Amino acid sequence: MQKIGKKEKLEECKLKRKYLWWGAGVIVLALLLSFVFWGAPWGIWTNKQSFEVYLEEKYEKDFVIEDISFDFFNTRKYHAYAYAKEEPELLFYVGQNRYTGKTEDGFLKQRKKLAQL
Repeated sequence: MQKIGKKEKLEECKLKRKYLWWGAGVIVLALLLSFVFWGAPWGIWTNKQSFEVYLEEKYEKDFVIEDISFDFFNTRKYHAYAYAKEEPELLFYVGQNRYTGKTEDGFLKQRKKLAQL
């Protein structure tokens, strides 16, 4: 059996540290890119809650928010689809206005369209 000297141990330790730093850098970069393209997890949660409160206060009904997403390239705003609990077939858009950032929805337009069919 061959003994490992101090120099070899030091080189091995330096190599492990180098890989550890590179791995940590890749993880941080991946998290940063996910925040940029998909929004922060807390941003998705808070906007989902605010969309739900907005709809419930405006129409005095219970709503379910689905498919919330963050649009990085065009608007840098959050968008989602929602439906009233009593009318699950009536799926409509709810999201932030691209220019003002205020919440808007298409509930009445979608209801009118559905009534015409």
